[in-house]
Amino acid sequence: MGWRTVDKILGHVEPPGYRVRGQRPRPVLGAFVGVIDEILELDRDAPAKQRHTARRIFDRLRDEYGYRGSEVQVRRYVAQHRRHAREVFVPLSAIAVLGALVALLSVGGGSLRSAFHHLSIWWHTNWLFQFAVGTVVVGLVIGLLTNYTYDAIKAKRHK
Repeated sequence: MGWRTVDKILGHVEPPGYRVRGQRPRPVLGAFVGVIDEILELDRDAPAKQRHTARRIFDRLRDEYGYRGSEVQVRRYVAQHRRHAREVFVPLSAIAVLGALVALLSVGGGSLRSAFHHLSIWWHTNWLFQFAVGTVVVGLVIGLLTNYTYDAIKAKRHK
């Protein structure tokens, strides 16, 4: 093991993982990335059946712009672009918000990271999570009401 590797290990509490230094150069496709982005941007407003496929984009690049690279490069770039440009819908429900509160409260002395770990486990077992939260809420309400009525009765007896 080299001294630089040992120095990196001693410099981090946890292993930093794989880090990409920068984007890899695209010697053939790089000049056409702007054209592909423009085509894909115009496709956002077009109906679904009229949008360009990666194959059609490759054909246009080859015929109209003199692209000499492979179709696979175009397909990969289009797939990556569509993956990153996709809108994400995150439904927020009362159960999810209540679940976050229950997760943060139930962990107690644990870290925020472990709270999110527990929340993600509960989130992926949604039906069980909803049942558990419902049971906890009902138990808390019954416990609070019982304690309140017990204190009220106790206060009346001692008057």
